[in-house]
Amino acid sequence: HIFFAQNSLWHVLQAGVNFSFITNNINDINGFTLMVCSLYYILQNQKEDGSFSVKNILAYMPLCSVMLFQFLQAPSPDIPVLLFVPIIFHLYLTGKKTDSNFKVAFLLFVYISAIKLTVLPIGLIFMSGAKQKENLKFMSLIAIPFAILWAIKNAIVSGYPLFPMALGRLHNQWTVPKSIVDFLVKVTKNGAYYANAPVPQNNTLVTKLCSWINLPGLDGIMNKLTLVLLAVPPLLPGLLTSKKHKMLYAALLINFLALLLSSPQYRYFLHITIMLLLIIANWVYKRFVWRVYLYKYAVVTATVAVLLFITNTPLNGFTTNEFHKNTGVFSISQLWKPERNTKLPNLVFEKRQELKLEYYSPTDLPFIYGTADGPLPCINERMLLYMKKNFDVVPQPLGKTPDEGYFALSVK
Repeated sequence: HIFFAQNSLWHVLQAGVNFSFITNNINDINGFTLMVCSLYYILQNQKEDGSFSVKNILAYMPLCSVMLFQFLQAPSPDIPVLLFVPIIFHLYLTGKKTDSNFKVAFLLFVYISAIKLTVLPIGLIFMSGAKQKENLKFMSLIAIPFAILWAIKNAIVSGYPLFPMALGRLHNQWTVPKSIVDFLVKVTKNGAYYANAPVPQNNTLVTKLCSWINLPGLDGIMNKLTLVLLAVPPLLPGLLTSKKHKMLYAALLINFLALLLSSPQYRYFLHITIMLLLIIANWVYKRFVWRVYLYKYAVVTATVAVLLFITNTPLNGFTTNEFHKNTGVFSISQLWKPERNTKLPNLVFEKRQELKLEYYSPTDLPFIYGTADGPLPCINERMLLYMKKNFDVVPQPLGKTPDEGYFALSVK
């Protein structure tokens, strides 16, 4: 499946440390990363005597943790992006072009870019630092190996070194047919603008944007919220006076516009939303005398929000996705024993066959792409039959074992 071409360095890291050959319960790399980053946010706002004091934008990041909970139950590549982007901007705002902050920030940026290409525009903040020979040398030594690894991974998985761009297609036996790539990319883009609604005949940019801003549920809320937040910084006196803050805002704005014109799913620009919340909150805190009480009220509000989330408050009004409505059941035992790597531990899989391909398919999973935690090789039968009917191809094994790979056989 072409979506596997999007398996990022974060998925690789998760696969390398979950020890699935021992247990099926080690699944908390995202939760662990959230804990480590939260500790870093707090330490960056610690006084010499050990007490907490709001010094920079990272002080507000723990208050946004409830926005990250929906990504904790899977090795979602969104988590490192959402957690590392504030650190990158913090290092950028507080450091100099010649100190280690610049290098650490760039290293984190390259890493999250290899995880999700959608963050590339924020690299604009490193342009001025790249003018220095030493920085340019360091940036090249970091970026080039990452880019080569990323292209090799894409080539091996899908046959498209620059995936999701269908450029430089390799003519290998395992390469995914271009018709399938084009179809799934189109479906993904239309889904960002129209969700589950039918795509109109007059599918112009204006039509797309009108539909996008009026999407129901959580998508529509986040879309409107982000637009409002983007409009606020220029209106706040003193916020964009420094060159660094102007560059930060410009990078966020360009990043958002690039996504708006390509695939504006809110999770793709959630890092922008969070960053805008942080810089606006920091401005408000510094402008008001009663800022200490304001921060305490924010802590209480965020704590209540987290409690509502982990006590399984229904999300019916925010999403139509049945899997997202179920926030999971929290229990005390999870403190010492993580849950299994799936929300559907009782899902039944049946062995099926398509020509020479023997595979397992879930028996009752409406999501056409879904396979949950099935035995390998695993594919949803609905997906296989859909591709066979509409694209005249079926997957077939290249050898006798799954690790030898698969190819798309034409059945015209």
